[in-house]
This record gives sequence, structure tokens and C-alpha cells, in this order.
Amino acid sequence: MSVRLNIVGGRFEDFSKVYNGEKLAHPYSGLFNIFVDNVAAGVHSLSGENFSGLPAYEDVKDASGKAIASDAGAFPFQLFTFKHIYGGQSRTIGNYWAQLGVSSENYVLMNQVDADQLGLKEGDLVKLVSATNPDGMWLLPNGEKKPVSGKVKPIQGIRPGTVAASWHFGHWAYGASDVLVDNQVVKGDARRATGICPNAVMLEDPVLKNASLTDPIGGSASFYDTWINVVQA
Repeated sequence: MSVRLNIVGGRFEDFSKVYNGEKLAHPYSGLFNIFVDNVAAGVHSLSGENFSGLPAYEDVKDASGKAIASDAGAFPFQLFTFKHIYGGQSRTIGNYWAQLGVSSENYVLMNQVDADQLGLKEGDLVKLVSATNPDGMWLLPNGEKKPVSGKVKPIQGIRPGTVAASWHFGHWAYGASDVLVDNQVVKGDARRATGICPNAVMLEDPVLKNASLTDPIGGSASFYDTWINVVQA
């Protein structure tokens, strides 16, 4: 059996050794590209225009290229997601019981200042709502509805005005619900349904209607550009 270990970051020596005089003791010695040829050669799949090969700031845009206006009054919090190291993606479901041993559910993380202003304390059940999902509900394929809700966990290590929820919790499949197989009921395990999955409240592209806002270069969903509100459930 072979084991592959990826070291992605960290500090592995005393801080006093960071600098050599006024310069970094361990400078990056490889090629650092300001202009990225592969990106510049790429073409936006909808507009047909080439991407810029240089770093550039642009507004969040819909599929037609129109900037998305945020309604900060009704939806004052910017939502983002992340993946815990112990449960990064849906394919880690095979190790589900070990994950539950580390944490039995995820939380709606927000700054303590924001929680205080909303009168929320740790453990309060809240629901996330957005402009394209004002009810804050998952409409499941079997016709059932599931609220986009979870428990609040106020912390200091998050920027005020933002809300975060990790991935890989809030299931309704993956054995979380009862299913009928050959007229036999296979009982679900409620532990798999704990926590919150925030995807349903992410902004829908106003042009495409049936898809989230997307990153045109990477092709993935835009996970950081939805403005939401947090309401007590």
C-alpha cells in the first residue's frame, strides 16, 4: 500500500528564522506568472471573448455579462462555504462515522457582534434566505421540502457581515432518510441529516434561471457571491 502526503502550507521552524537581514530567508525561487498564458488563451463560453491573462477586478456578473446588484438592506450578510479537512467532499461519505466522531453536525458561523445585534446565541436554530430563495427551502426531487437551517455558532474568527457554513452535512439522501427498495423499507439514520447544506439559497443566475451564478474561468459555482439574511427558525 502506498501513501501520498501533500503538504499545502504551514510554518515548520522558529519565527526568528523567517528573515535573513531585511529579506526573506526562504524566498520563492520559481517562476511567478503575472500574465498567465493559459487563462488568456481561454474563451468565455457564452460571450466568446478571451479572458484577461492579467489579474483584474470585476463585478460579479450574470450569464449575460451584467453586474449583479446586491440588496444589502434586505440581505445584509455575504455567504461563503468551506470544507472541513475531515469531510471535504461527498465521496468521503464512506468514512462518515469517523467524521461524526469529530463533529456531529456543522453550524451557521457568524461574528459575535452580528449575533448580538440579531439577538442570537450559540445553539439557536436559524434559517438562511436569499433574493432567489426567500423562503429558505430546499425543494427536493421527491416533492418534499427541507429548510436551509442550522444552529448558530458565534465566533470571533470571521469577518462581521459574513456568514459561513461548511460542506458535507445536511443530507437528505446518503442513508439519511427511509427508502423503499423492492418493497422493503431501508431505515435512514437521522445522524446523517444533521446540520445545514447552504447551496439552495445561493443566488440563481437571473438569465439562465435554473443554475447558480458561476465562475466563468473555473466553471464552478460561485460560492462567495450570495447575499443572505439570517432569520430565527
